[in-house]
Amino acid sequence: MADVIKRFAAGSRNVNQSGDVYRVPANKIALIKAITLTTGTAPTTVTVIIGGVFIIFAYPMKANDTITIPFLDQVIEGGESISVAAGSGAMYYYISGREVDV
Repeated sequence: MADVIKRFAAGSRNVNQSGDVYRVPANKIALIKAITLTTGTAPTTVTVIIGGVFIIFAYPMKANDTITIPFLDQVIEGGESISVAAGSGAMYYYISGREVDV
């Protein structure tokens, strides 16, 4: 069984932008280890959906703020995804974990 530590997603979301940033490949299970969210020069709200479940919903973040959720330890199965959304300001994300063969 292959066990690969990897960066699932890294990027940004502009104002009112949302969508999938990572989809678990078929025949794999993904273990999310940590999520880091950062804002730009404007405040915003952030939403993170894992496997169709709101983990963070419209969480308000100040300008130039960072939040890291370490040891998240959430499991998502093949075909499920991680989605990230920004509200009224831009935000940046970094999501890491492990992929394991089923």
